Amino acid sequence: MVSGPNVNVLPRLAPGRGDPVESTVELGEPLRRTLRLAWDPPTGIALTASVDTLRGHRPVLVTQLADPRSGYYRLRHPIPATPEAEERLGRGRRRHEEIERQLAPPERCELRVARDGIVGRVDLVTDRPVELKTTAAAVPREHLLADRSGYFEQLGMYCALADVAEGRLLVVAEPVSGGPTEVEVIDCHFADLPEMRRRMAEAADRFRDALARNDPGLLPRCPWFDRGCGYQHAGVCRCTGSEPNESLAVARHLDQSGPNETVRAEVLEKLGQPPPLDGAARLRADRGLVYLRRGYFEELRPDVERIVPSNAEAASEGPGLYQLLREAVEARSPPGIGAEPQPSDAPEEKILRINGDPAVLKTSRALGPPRIEEFPDRHPWYFLELGFRCAALGRDAGWLVLGYERLRPWEAPVRVLRVRFDPILPWQQEFATRQARLRAALAAGAPTGLPACPEWMREDCPFQPECGEGELPACRRTR
Repeated sequence: MVSGPNVNVLPRLAPGRGDPVESTVELGEPLRRTLRLAWDPPTGIALTASVDTLRGHRPVLVTQLADPRSGYYRLRHPIPATPEAEERLGRGRRRHEEIERQLAPPERCELRVARDGIVGRVDLVTDRPVELKTTAAAVPREHLLADRSGYFEQLGMYCALADVAEGRLLVVAEPVSGGPTEVEVIDCHFADLPEMRRRMAEAADRFRDALARNDPGLLPRCPWFDRGCGYQHAGVCRCTGSEPNESLAVARHLDQSGPNETVRAEVLEKLGQPPPLDGAARLRADRGLVYLRRGYFEELRPDVERIVPSNAEAASEGPGLYQLLREAVEARSPPGIGAEPQPSDAPEEKILRINGDPAVLKTSRALGPPRIEEFPDRHPWYFLELGFRCAALGRDAGWLVLGYERLRPWEAPVRVLRVRFDPILPWQQEFATRQARLRAALAAGAPTGLPACPEWMREDCPFQPECGEGELPACRRTR
């Protein structure tokens, strides 16, 4: 039940000292008049409790279980990648995303599965979880299980989390020197999912314990030891090569596997078609419609870090409040691989939901939230982002989840604002107008006419050299 004071018609407040209203993201009156706001203390209390629980029982990623020593060093001793490695990884990510877009709609890609503090992202979901692997060197079908057992381990963990025994491995080999694309499709059946989950939970506890003790000594041997391991070359790992070469033995539960030639033919046909990169393709993120100029460059260079919090964690710290809060919201959905369809004109970005309605998460270093009637003037971009997500899905209500990093647990650091758009039509019109402006700029190959980013986005904008010679303010990453 939504409780707290309702604000039906929000007065425009003059900006206070140190709180300038940014004209480029200011809410116009037609949008402001639709806002109906109410605090929701019960949801805020529930999310605060979830965050507190997660602090003591941090989520562990499937990729960390698949290679726990590398996962440990990524968190405790991160090392910068060389420019060559960054470029290679960037090309791999872009190609991976391109293949996903060719094979499935956005709502069926990169789906979250979670259970008992273990979290994974499934590359594709058809009638089953699909693990997509891209490689430059084809592996004969009969050697896949022996030579690339990690592929099957990862797929098995996704199946266990989703409680689905059937999974599919899709391997796309594209030789660097050219030549035809080779595809293998292997359908797998995993037996005894509860036992797989038990072993995963034990491995997750060992990983958490290693982080707590700052000692990876009890973790299995890294498969990359003496095989180009960056942590070994940087001298930060303690591996000797004599560690137990153990795995989760998920592959032992693979009781049936075999090629699927029908799906293989379908995949080859789809990969032979041009990728969906024309002007009618979906935009990538709703945030690009809030900050149109920044959105233009992000659409052109999706490999550059966007206006979202980094997943990196400080060496001596656990997940930050944003990561914990996101996990707390996502954990409210039951385990599974279902996906709600998105309209064809909605951006590709996954939309968080609470009880089916869109949610936007924000964290702040402020000492607390402003008065409810001050929100639209203090943080208009919050409402633009949420309003556009609601417009895209045809919903007239959403949730603004706010985490205050300087508040203690007993001060209720998570606050939830229920936002209703009455009516939603002006937001849908503004959503369509901004999409058209951004698409037109992309088609013209120039951001001319798109508004500047706000003043508070000045620092460290990766697009500053391309954005004009001092013509517009630079940007900084923000949550």
